[in-house]
Amino acid sequence: MRVDDLMIGETFNDVLTFVASTTPEISIGGITANQEFSPQTTDVSVTISVNNFTFSADDGSGASDGSGDDVEFFGGTVAVSNMYLENNDDDSIDWTEGWSGSVTNAYISHTIPGFSTVFEGDKDNANPTFTNITAISSVGGTGLQFKKESGGTITGLHLVGYDVDLDLKDSGALSNVQIDGATADATLYSGETNKYKLNSGKNAAPLEISKWSWITPSF
Repeated sequence: MRVDDLMIGETFNDVLTFVASTTPEISIGGITANQEFSPQTTDVSVTISVNNFTFSADDGSGASDGSGDDVEFFGGTVAVSNMYLENNDDDSIDWTEGWSGSVTNAYISHTIPGFSTVFEGDKDNANPTFTNITAISSVGGTGLQFKKESGGTITGLHLVGYDVDLDLKDSGALSNVQIDGATADATLYSGETNKYKLNSGKNAAPLEISKWSWITPSF
């Protein structure tokens, strides 16, 4: 199954490829089937949850080129769980416009150099939450990047192999990034003004994905 130009909140720059016959679970709440609204209605609040899907640069079929971001959120409260993201050439998880949703259980693999980041948060900090995030690189690169005053709350981070753990690109407050219930415990790399090494909070147990039958890891 392949979906082009579909983005949560807007459009995906990537191709979404499901490498197993099972489909992801997508649920929408806050509205009901055939619900009618008055002509004066200008805003309708809904919740969207997406579970169990894979993005990869190439799952072996050549169907996905991995260009752009893997997942990008434009505001809202979308919640996503159980993601396998592999070798995109931009950001793995990207958000802006005050997204305040959540990501639970994401496994991110980088084995091809030249990608951008694991996280890229931009603009205002609406404090999205991230639980059980495993990101592993064999080619260096940048882990968590926050632009402007963006930030988030992270629990259960396993971050291994990146040259830069944390990049506050526009010198935002370190307190915007909460890891395991406290401000990120980080030290500037030598000669840097906004790139940090995490002293703690990045060594949680990695996600066990062997039971994720809907993916076929290439490593």
